[in-house]
Amino acid sequence: MHQTTKYALNLIDPADEFSPDPLNENANKIDAELACRPRYHLFQYTGDKQLTRTHTFPFEPQMVLIWGIGNTPGPLLVFQGQEKGIMAGSTTSSNQFDIFWNEKTVTFTAKTTAGTICNGDLLYRGIVFG
Repeated sequence: MHQTTKYALNLIDPADEFSPDPLNENANKIDAELACRPRYHLFQYTGDKQLTRTHTFPFEPQMVLIWGIGNTPGPLLVFQGQEKGIMAGSTTSSNQFDIFWNEKTVTFTAKTTAGTICNGDLLYRGIVFG
């Protein structure tokens, strides 16, 4: 039996008898390789003037970065476990909010809709790392 050069995956020769073992070995190698790679997810949404915004991601987030397109305060960068946040470059209470983390979900609750990550009709983009 031969193997690929980069990941040493098993290559089954036409003359080999069929066995699920080489396929299972390949699956385990691929799984281990993918587990070592950083995960990220891009997202966007439009503000809706709601004080609470919940984001659910395909994996448990470790860091979330959100920025507004247009007239908004600076970007928001939060890390898993952080309970309070404020938009970068701001010190006013209108840009402060509470953060709740639950597995793959992060919920932001703003004190006011002015100047936060929920301004009406503004486009927001983000990236989350896991």
